[in-house]
Amino acid sequence: MQFGGQYEVAMQRKALWQRLHDPAVLSACLPGCESLERQEDGSMKATIVSKLGPIRARFVSRLQIEDLEEFGSYRLTGTGDSGPSGSAKGQATITLRDGAAGTTLNYDANVAVTGRLAQIGGRLLQGTAEAFAADFFAKLVATAAPAAAEAAAEPVPLFARRSVRIAIVVLALLVLLLVYLAR
Repeated sequence: MQFGGQYEVAMQRKALWQRLHDPAVLSACLPGCESLERQEDGSMKATIVSKLGPIRARFVSRLQIEDLEEFGSYRLTGTGDSGPSGSAKGQATITLRDGAAGTTLNYDANVAVTGRLAQIGGRLLQGTAEAFAADFFAKLVATAAPAAAEAAAEPVPLFARRSVRIAIVVLALLVLLLVYLAR
């Protein structure tokens, strides 16, 4: 299943990049997120509970950031397993560009679903994924608004470790995978 979207965020690109790589921000924005942990290998492990039609599933997911172009784009690959409900595997490309009033965020995702989840109608999965994505981005934009004023006044520090950036991007892929599963 393929899906994507575009959002305008009233925030400088570097500041938005940091928000997208901050585990605390991501866990607060991800609907149903129970936990989000950075692993020693730089990947992220997340547990997210979601209701997809008649199926309530707890996904344990692992995400990895690839093709990282700092402050510009990255590819998030990952897998998610919800036991008997099924699993998902996919990737998403996230791109940030300077916009007229801040930053334009584009994402394109491709996800494959197996198990009981794959038996749910495409329209229901599509609708759930779109609602999940809309909820995530609405929360992200809301957290960005107060940070935009701070970002304009202060320089945005870089992460000291590449593994932290990778873990955050992996989480973003998980969000995209869940959005795809919800479709």
